[in-house]
Amino acid sequence: MTERSSTDVLVVGGGPAGCAAAIRLAAVGHQVTVLERSGGQSPVARGDLLVPAAVDELIDLGLDLDALGANTITGTRLWHGGRSVPVRWPDTRTSTSDGAVLRRFDLNAALRDRAVAVGADVRLGARATAPTVERGFVRGASIEYKDGSTSEIGCRFLLVADGANSRFGRGLGTHRDRRWPYAISASTYVTSERSTDSWIETSLGPSDANGHPVTGHGWVHPVGDGTLNIGVTVLSSYRDVRGVNIVKLLDSFAESVAQRWQF
Repeated sequence: MTERSSTDVLVVGGGPAGCAAAIRLAAVGHQVTVLERSGGQSPVARGDLLVPAAVDELIDLGLDLDALGANTITGTRLWHGGRSVPVRWPDTRTSTSDGAVLRRFDLNAALRDRAVAVGADVRLGARATAPTVERGFVRGASIEYKDGSTSEIGCRFLLVADGANSRFGRGLGTHRDRRWPYAISASTYVTSERSTDSWIETSLGPSDANGHPVTGHGWVHPVGDGTLNIGVTVLSSYRDVRGVNIVKLLDSFAESVAQRWQF
């Protein structure tokens, strides 16, 4: 027999977007359930950079970034053709914070803990498999857990927050417009004595293995824990985006900045 339950708001996806929404809603008294298909660990390295506006939002959500070990970032050094220009974060009326670098795993865990603290029900290892639709209205979802068990949950409102390529979202008729620009990225972590630098690096038009610049950028983000997050992004506007080997491009970029960043 399939277990059935209900909630005011069902959030599909327990990343930053889903958890931020859950925190806001639960804090004002709504019953919120968050479904996150992973068990908490993320096998994918992210850029880990938080711009000042994101730092402000996280503080407003109740997170203490210093306690989480975030590395404060003053600005970026823009590199191109062997030359660099330091650029601080712009002064705005809405943000007075610096940026920060914090591993995505730690950020996700802190946001989930905060959501639980304000009353949300966060379920790890719970994958929303299909929406429940009655008379044209979304009334809930079917759930599959990592141990193979299943359940159904009803809701008044449902928020899909598990990414642009959400399989669950496609079940509701949503899709990514392939005419829109997109980016392909790859990143990894390396050990460095410069892990506590307060400036990130952004390299415009990184070169491929043949020395040809691509439309995109490379980055070095000091994490503050003895490592750097390094990565590359190629934009879909690049003429040969489908022919780019993103891992080889990352290797080439890493080699070009290794001496400067001491790894």
